[in-house]
Formats: sequence, C-alpha cells, structure tokens
Amino acid sequence: MKKFLILTVTVMLMFAFAFTAYAETVVDVSGQVRIRGEANTSGKSFDDNAEHVQTFRFLRTRLNIKALIDDNATVFIQFQDSRVLGDGTQSGSLDNDSNVGLHQAFIKYNLRTKEKWSIGVQAGRFEYNWGNQRLLGAVGWHNVGRSWEGSKAWYNAEKFNVSIATLKKREDNSIGYDSDFNVGAIALKLKEVNLDFIAIVEMDSDTLGLGQKLKMLERVTLAAYYKRKIEQIDMEFNLAIQGGTQAVLPDDFDPDNDVITNEQDISALMFTGEVGYSLEGDKNARVALGVDYASGDDGADSTKDKRFNNLYWTGHKFNGYMDYFLGGGPNGLMDIALRGKFDVAEGWTVGADLHLFSAAEDYSYIVFDGDGAPLSFTTKDIGSELDIFVKTSRVNGVALQWGFSTFTAKDEFAVYKHMDDPGFDYDTFKKQSTIWAYCQAIVNF
Repeated sequence: MKKFLILTVTVMLMFAFAFTAYAETVVDVSGQVRIRGEANTSGKSFDDNAEHVQTFRFLRTRLNIKALIDDNATVFIQFQDSRVLGDGTQSGSLDNDSNVGLHQAFIKYNLRTKEKWSIGVQAGRFEYNWGNQRLLGAVGWHNVGRSWEGSKAWYNAEKFNVSIATLKKREDNSIGYDSDFNVGAIALKLKEVNLDFIAIVEMDSDTLGLGQKLKMLERVTLAAYYKRKIEQIDMEFNLAIQGGTQAVLPDDFDPDNDVITNEQDISALMFTGEVGYSLEGDKNARVALGVDYASGDDGADSTKDKRFNNLYWTGHKFNGYMDYFLGGGPNGLMDIALRGKFDVAEGWTVGADLHLFSAAEDYSYIVFDGDGAPLSFTTKDIGSELDIFVKTSRVNGVALQWGFSTFTAKDEFAVYKHMDDPGFDYDTFKKQSTIWAYCQAIVNF
C-alpha cells in the first residue's frame, strides 16, 4: 500500500510538472511546400553535339516547430524532405522511403535581458547568414540548403551587436591525430551606420599525407558589408581579404603513400558593389548597376595563391541564375551586371539581369586536334548571361515565379568547360548558347 501511495504521488507530481511546463510554453507550428520545375539544353552544356532538353521537378517540404519556453528559451526544429520527383523507386510503387531529415534543430537562450542590452547563446544545427550572404549564406534556392552544427553567442546593445560562432564543418573523431575541420567567426554590426564586419577563421587540421606538421588549410577572411538607402538611391557593398596558408597537393595525390611538404601563402581579394535607383510612380521600378570581383592568380609567384575563395556563399544570388560559377570562375571572376524590374500590374513584377563575365586573370589550357597537334589558348573572355523573371502574389496562398535564362559563351570558355568531357573532340566541337527555364510555386502555412 505504501509503495502504491508513493507511486501515485510520484505520477501526480510528474503530471503536475508536465502541465506547468506546458502551460508556460507557447508552441507554433508552420511549414512550407515548394515545387520547382526546370528545363535546360543538354544540362546547360555549350556543346551542340549533345543537344537535347532535360527536365527536372524538385520538391522541398519543410515542417517547423517553434516553442517559446518561459519567455527566455526557444527551441526550434525544422524537418525537411528534399527530392527530385521520380528519382528512385518510390514514385508509383509500393515502396516507402526515409528521406526526411533534420535541417535545423537548436536551443536559443537569453542569458540576461535588460532595457538596452541582452546576452544570448544558441547551440545545435542552424542556418548561419551574414550580410547579404556573399560569404556566408543558407542557399535558400537550393533544394536542400546549407545549415551548420555548432554554437554561437551574442551581446546585443542599442547601437551595436557582437557575436561569436564556432562551427564544425567536419568531425572525424580520429584517435590517431586531429583531422577535424573547424570554422570560427566573430561578427560586429554597427546599427546606426548599417556597417557589418566579420572575421572568419577556417582550420582544416587533416595532416594525412602531410609532412613537417603542415595543415591542409589555415585561412582567415576579413570582410566588411555596407548597405544604405538615401531617398531613391540604394547601395550595397562587400569587401573581403583572405590570408593564411594551404598545402599544395598534386593532381595525383595519394594520401596513403605521398608526403606533402609544400605549402602556399593565401593572398586574395573580393569586392562587390551595387548602386540602384528607384523611379517615382506606382510601378516600383528600379534599375541598378553592379560589379562583382573575385581575384585570380597571375602565376607570377608560385609561393602564393591569389584566387579568392567564395567560402559558404549563396552563389545563386550573385553571378547569374544559371549557376555556372558556384565554384568561382576559371581564374577569378569579374561580373558586371545591369538589373531592372517593374510592376506590370498590381501583384505582378517583371525583371531582367544582364551579366557580362570575364576572368580576373588570364586562364590557359591546351587541347589537341584530331591529328594530336596541341592547341593552346590564353584569355580572359567568358561570355554573357541574360536572366528574365516574372513573379506574382495575385494567387491567394501561393507565391509563383517563372524564369528564363540564356548564356552566350565565348569560344574559348565553351571549350574550357568541355575539354575534359569523355569523348571531347576539338575538330567536331560546335558551340551553342545554352537555355534554362523554371517555374516555381511556394505555399507557406
């Protein structure tokens, strides 16, 4: 009887505690379903010999659970399913799959909150954006998107905000040696002048195949971001410099047998700027001119690498919607962009971007004709891209967008992109302009 009473009291206390916690917790459930169809010529290939139209349909589903506990702690969980429709064996079959994953799951806690300042921490798996995502971004266009695992802390004052983040890019859990890849960031935001600074430190400690205690990568990126609007003029700028060292690996590097003792200093630069002008009237018209420059290597000093690394950016926002330069240009990149948009009717917006691309430094390569004779090319020429889009909010509950893009490549760049393709033949290569189109629908709930 005594044990039964103890058990009953314990269960009642548990229920009372659960009810109290529940009563002090506000839970919000939301989500998004996004479907996008894409079509392109030969996988956006410049080779006319392989011309055909490819079509894909992408589906991304997200379910968000946000719980605010006692006004101080926030728990956020974001489940995600990302798939190419028809890929695999599930569609039209009786098979099930387990494609659902955790895109985000973190705890956010306000340690101290005063009238003009607050201190907080966050840990778990989360998206991490900085500025306009030119260096750090969640890549929302992608069917999966980028998230990090780690922690961050911040001090938020009336005129500024400072934050520190520790992110784990790779955890090997190696017993023999440290082979992890860690990323750290310290960010400062000056609110009154809309000026942001950040220092990003990357440490790839993998020493497999390296001698003399070399690291695979030790890189520091210092950057500033500025955004301002003065009446009808808006402007946005990024500036970043990179330094550090990296191991020099040959193309046939074998970590089990080779020992690398060479390293390079990193000395690179990135600059972007865009100035826009909004026209008067009810059409919300805007025109803008932008420049995006990422340095390349001129080859003058083999002990230095001057190619700027775009880090963890949302590339789709910047160098053309066709995504030819997500990994950077052939030797750095210069992108001059002219943008324009306006409302053709209430709830309907039409826009276009024109990009003129060239390499920051000459890039070179050698191909062989049918007789085996070498043909060498050295150039900065790349090509141009035109992106056109239409979007509307007139359909209740659904955000719709259509787009059409075409890329016209210079002959040298077209060959450069395909010279490593299986069966590439310079004598029969026929360059073409590529076409890409999409239609996207988003429902948020």
